[in-house]
Amino acid sequence: MLSIVLFAAVLCACTPGGARHKAAAASEADAPAPAADSLCLRDPQRAAGRVAALIGQCAGADERTARARLGELLAEAARDSVSFALVTDLLERCLDDPNSPLRNESCYILYLEELLRMPGLSETDRLGPACRLELARRNRPGTVAADFAYLDRSGRRCTLRDAAAGGRLLLIFYDPACSHCSEMLREAAESPVILRRIERRELAVLAVYTEGDRRLWEATKGAMSAGWEVGFDLDRIVEREVYSVPAMPVMYLLDRGGTVLLKDAFLPEIEARLIDCHDEDNDGEND
Repeated sequence: MLSIVLFAAVLCACTPGGARHKAAAASEADAPAPAADSLCLRDPQRAAGRVAALIGQCAGADERTARARLGELLAEAARDSVSFALVTDLLERCLDDPNSPLRNESCYILYLEELLRMPGLSETDRLGPACRLELARRNRPGTVAADFAYLDRSGRRCTLRDAAAGGRLLLIFYDPACSHCSEMLREAAESPVILRRIERRELAVLAVYTEGDRRLWEATKGAMSAGWEVGFDLDRIVEREVYSVPAMPVMYLLDRGGTVLLKDAFLPEIEARLIDCHDEDNDGEND
């Protein structure tokens, strides 16, 4: 818990949100004194502790409880503009930053929904959260992944819908110029769980380059795993925000027909879900 709280505090102090917090503090110098509980949230360490504890509680709670707790913290912070700037910045970055150990899209969506329900939020201040909420709601687990077109290694035009038609699909958005991508792609290519399912024809892998440099893709596509489909995005899916790609690689696990099982998942999550899916398939055959 300590490292998580420290992460939140560092984010507060070292990002534009920290600057907004200081600016808000300066503008509040002559304002009426806020309630004592709101003043506690002006302190970055206390605010970080509250936010970290709240996110931990929300992650294990049902939607109604999580929504209520998020709403209560926002209402408390809203009594003081300094506290509100700090708390909303921490929630935003802890829940949505790809490097945050507290990142949680379900909680992030609830936070944005509660933020947009606040009566004192101006129309201008609603624009950013509304756009982020719309993007976060796309391609959620249980929905059908948005279709797009890509070139395969041979130069043939293909679509995600076609790739996902035959069975489960591991969809990876990657950048060959990214060293972290290369490491994660190697781990996925060497994963015994993934390899077994590819051999059994229970899974296909589609790795799509989205950054638009055709020459780079042509020069590097041969280095990708021979058992994978490798594509070059034709529909500018990141630029058009068809998919959220906060930090590559981004991995989705799709069920037959393209239904999203996991969104922006880590490899261990994907492996565990594939094992569960295999067990479910076997149970169905036995029935």
